[in-house]
Amino acid sequence: MPRTDRALSGAPAAVVRFQDAMAAPSRVAVIQHLMGQQMTFNDLFAAVGDTQARPTLYSALNDLIKIGYVADDEPKPVRRKRSTTLFTANRTMVVEDMAATFVYLAG
Repeated sequence: MPRTDRALSGAPAAVVRFQDAMAAPSRVAVIQHLMGQQMTFNDLFAAVGDTQARPTLYSALNDLIKIGYVADDEPKPVRRKRSTTLFTANRTMVVEDMAATFVYLAG
């Protein structure tokens, strides 16, 4: 997921993080639904509908957890999450990174 991109060399970390998160439609869908409420994986899958396959959604969720945009209520570390695990968007971080991106783009 995180990749070296010459176009973003020298960009603030928040900008690179936001771009990485928004670069895949599956990650955008996860953030979109979790910004409004906590959800289990099954609730998230139902909300996304047939636009994303389960493995794609699972991968997107894990990517966003690694970035720091999503957290869960599982004790750390855990290999396999319970079906009742609640996922939550780190709204503050997402909004701050989005704002930093707009400032960066505006020059």
